[in-house]
Amino acid sequence: MSKESHGNVGNCAQASLAGRSVADSADNALTTGLGEKARAARLDVPDEWAARAAEKVREVVYPANARLAAALDGLRAEAVSDAGIWRLPQGEALYRAMILHMTDTTLESEAIHELGLSEVARITAQMDAILRNEGYVEGSVGERIAALGAEPLQLLEARITRWIESQQ
Repeated sequence: MSKESHGNVGNCAQASLAGRSVADSADNALTTGLGEKARAARLDVPDEWAARAAEKVREVVYPANARLAAALDGLRAEAVSDAGIWRLPQGEALYRAMILHMTDTTLESEAIHELGLSEVARITAQMDAILRNEGYVEGSVGERIAALGAEPLQLLEARITRWIESQQ
């Protein structure tokens, strides 16, 4: 992992934590989600559930996020840009030993990497053909899978509703 990508991961994690800890705790997704679920469940006092959640978010979640962000800052100061096992003494030998231990292959790491790349290409081509056959032709394979996943019939709620209706 390059120094740039390593820093980017840390920056994204910290931005995510910061973004989740600045809003009013009553507006936090944990709070609003619990309030919505309490109303949907027709609980007697859904607003009290939401208020209790807001208090926990403010008193527990936000401080925990701040501690995690501080810990990430500390780790970033110690991070190296060359984070592979190969930087350790006898790292290459350790890596080969772990490949043999975790798999049943004697292939070299580069051959495993190349095999992985070819498998990704093969599977992506198969997915591309299937998606095109289903009418998903715009965008990358990943974008088309995301579009397929957003289809109402693919959502769990829609599937449950269809099943319930089929049982009546």
